[in-house]
Amino acid sequence: FGAQERRALARLAELIGKGMRVKLTGSELLDWLAEEGALGEALFKHLSAACAAGALNGEQLAGGSIAWDLNHPAVRNVSENILGKLAVNDTTKTALSKSITEGIENGESYRGLKGRIEAVFSQAKGYRAEMIARTESTRAFMEGQRATWADSGVVKGKQWLLAPGACQFCQALALEYADRVIPMDQPFYPIGHVLTGVDGGRLLVDYTEIQGPPLHPHDRCDLIPVLSES
Repeated sequence: FGAQERRALARLAELIGKGMRVKLTGSELLDWLAEEGALGEALFKHLSAACAAGALNGEQLAGGSIAWDLNHPAVRNVSENILGKLAVNDTTKTALSKSITEGIENGESYRGLKGRIEAVFSQAKGYRAEMIARTESTRAFMEGQRATWADSGVVKGKQWLLAPGACQFCQALALEYADRVIPMDQPFYPIGHVLTGVDGGRLLVDYTEIQGPPLHPHDRCDLIPVLSES
């Protein structure tokens, strides 16, 4: 996000210098196709490392000896699947376009527009960046772990392990599935399911089916393997 901010500010100065202020929107500030490629490359490396770490952890928990590393095809598949669902730049582009358009309509100077760009990226570099990093790293780790268990031949299912101080929705899931063994390829909840928390809140599963944590951003719950009796 920091590199995107620098490129957007440089482009703003260039466009203002060319007298293109009235036509300026968030769409013109960055080459979004190129940004998508740059972000995807950076995230792919991060997700692959998390997935491989999850696979190793899954191996140790299941007592298996499946060799997974960053070059394993399943690691690439997991990372690509997660990237395919992310719309990080779409959020940034929408926020920039809205803010810059408001600035233009208000007749703001270069300094005002510059401040708007910095404000959008300040939020992106802070909570949003941390949320994406933690949540998607957890997702990649869990998927690597789950895929290793599925390939092990010794794991028959999974169980949800509730984190200390878990939210009302994770508590509700844990209560619903208490002592139940879920087949490795069966989701806890499909897309479209509405989960009612223990405090009465409602959570719509609308991003991806829930095969394991994260159920929501910053989820700290875990999965444990259930071994076949044989």
